[in-house]
Order: sequence, then structure tokens, then C-alpha cells
Amino acid sequence: MNPQVTNIAIMLIMSQVSRLLDLSDPKTLMIIRLLYVSTNIIAFCIYRMTRRKILKENNLKIIKYIKSGNSLLKEPEKLQIITVRDYDLDQIQSSINGIYSSIAMMVVMHGVMKYNNPLFMQFIGPIKGAFENTLVKINLLGKDDDGKRPFKSQPLFGKIPTGEDMRTDKKSIEQLEVAGNGGIKYE
Repeated sequence: MNPQVTNIAIMLIMSQVSRLLDLSDPKTLMIIRLLYVSTNIIAFCIYRMTRRKILKENNLKIIKYIKSGNSLLKEPEKLQIITVRDYDLDQIQSSINGIYSSIAMMVVMHGVMKYNNPLFMQFIGPIKGAFENTLVKINLLGKDDDGKRPFKSQPLFGKIPTGEDMRTDKKSIEQLEVAGNGGIKYE
């Protein structure tokens, strides 16, 4: 099932459950805080174990892909030449950074603004996100690694053709190499 659809379903269920709880009760609030902190710690540990396994494997195969430029800043697309290990490390680090930004947002919402409901709504997210992470599936859960990188993000409502699938094809990469938008052309 699509992760975004399950996220919506979980949020709907959690919002119904939160109506049954007394979120102003100090005991209930402490339990929810402990759940939130512990799920973030568990997710962080899962990502660190994945990172350790990536470093241990040390896959130095070179991959090439086209990174889209920011259309708002009118940045051109660039050719990226990187090893599988470095690509995987970048991806896992962005997942770890996602935990940090989620915690920072929760500190503002719960700690500063005194909203309790978002704390309850978000305690499942870190672990769910960790187990849905492609690199965690490959390195810790034993999913077959077909070697295809960059990883494709799944659209919200199934397969919608976006033109993104062509960004790893040889012709597009060679065009950017010849145009001088990053990378080196090997012959």
C-alpha cells in the first residue's frame, strides 16, 4: 500500500483516538511525551544501524543521474556523478535530518505554543517512516537491492507519468555531459 495513503489513514484514526483521551491530564501527557521521544530514538537508531551497514558494505560503484534544478530560482538541471555508498549516505542523512526537523517543529508546537494534540498525532510517524525507508528495507530488512538509484518516490495516488522516469536514461545524461552542465564524459 502507498505510504502516503497509510499516513492519511493513520492520521484519521489518531484524530479519533485523541478525542477519547484527556490530553490535559498530566499522566496521559507524560505517557504521550515518552512515546514520542522513544519512537524518535528508535527511528534514529534504525537509521544509524542502516548507516553503519552502508559504510561496512562500501559500495563504490559509480552512478549517474540528473538532479532537477529549482524552478523558482531558475537553476538548471545538473548531472550528478556519485558512488552508491555516498548516495545512500546522503539519503540516510536526509532521513536523520527529517527527525531533527520534526523534533524542532514539535518543540515549538508543544513546548512553546502548548498544543498537546500534535504530539499525540506524531508519535507513530518516526518508526513508520523508518520502516518504509528504502535503504532500511534493503540493508536491515533484507529486501532485494536491484541497484537502481536514484530511488523513485511513489506518487500519492498510484503511478502517474511525470517524465521523471527519463532522468536516468543514457541519452539524457550524455546530453548534459556534452552541454557542460556537470559531470565528465567518459569514452
